[in-house]
Amino acid sequence: MALQEASEAYLVSLFEDTNLAAIHAKRVTIQPKDVQLARRLRELPSTMFSEETSLCEVCGAISKYKCPRCELRSCSVGCSRLHKERTGCNGERDKTAYIPMKDYKHMHLVNDFTLLEEKKRLVEELGKGASKSIHPNQQQRQHYKTNELIRTYANEGVELLLSPQGMERRRKDHTFFDTRAGELKMTCDIVEGDNIRVVHQVLQSMTIQSILKQKLNMDDISCLHTYIKSQDGRNIKAEHSEEIIETLRGTTVIDYPVLVLSSTPLDKRWRTEEHMKFDNDSDDSDSSISSSSSDSDSSDSDLSGIADDADITIDIN
Repeated sequence: MALQEASEAYLVSLFEDTNLAAIHAKRVTIQPKDVQLARRLRELPSTMFSEETSLCEVCGAISKYKCPRCELRSCSVGCSRLHKERTGCNGERDKTAYIPMKDYKHMHLVNDFTLLEEKKRLVEELGKGASKSIHPNQQQRQHYKTNELIRTYANEGVELLLSPQGMERRRKDHTFFDTRAGELKMTCDIVEGDNIRVVHQVLQSMTIQSILKQKLNMDDISCLHTYIKSQDGRNIKAEHSEEIIETLRGTTVIDYPVLVLSSTPLDKRWRTEEHMKFDNDSDDSDSSISSSSSDSDSSDSDLSGIADDADITIDIN
């Protein structure tokens, strides 16, 4: 009994020294079985213990660890697991816990910055995963709509060519097949001089007159000449009473139709420089063919003359 009291007094004297390194230097340890001694130490004033020399709150031994979540102190892995089972604590630090400004240190700033970086990476990964899972379906739907447009135009005798994705003309195109109406709702360019206006939801059954009146609020169009610009640069005359899809039959459309308005009749001079160059090349080739044919005719006449002279010579002999 005297030995136990002496041991308790010795341990209490050690705890009066708040330097944990000094205690370890004396190689004094308290085992979990010394519960009675630990209770005696707990009854001592709290000022005698530093934060580093607090006791395990599970068994009463000198604590070595502090739970990052609830800050409960433990001395071993076993005590740590036991406290988690009892309290349901997960042992993970609460990264969003409130910290008063007076206690806010550089370490907390680093932790907050790390948390923001983790959330940023998480959002990026979720975004990539969502795009991978959704993108194929979007591609399939877009591919189906594109094929449906091409097929619908083809059924009306119109060849549809589409610009690559991302091109300005492709971005402006809102043409789609209206399943309720059973016909196309087209985007159209309406060109009048240097002014180009883009109109949408033009039904394929609308006449040129109704397009101009409904989309451009034009009342008197009797003095206007209307044309459909073909892909090859031709100006196809469009009657005011004719449906736009009828005017487009037999033509090639790039993305969507182009309707040209003019106060005077248009000729091929309205064509682009590229088409004019093609016409000039064609004219040059035609002229070269005609000149070559005339040269061949003259050479044939010369040969016939030579043949006649040869016949005369033969007769004389």
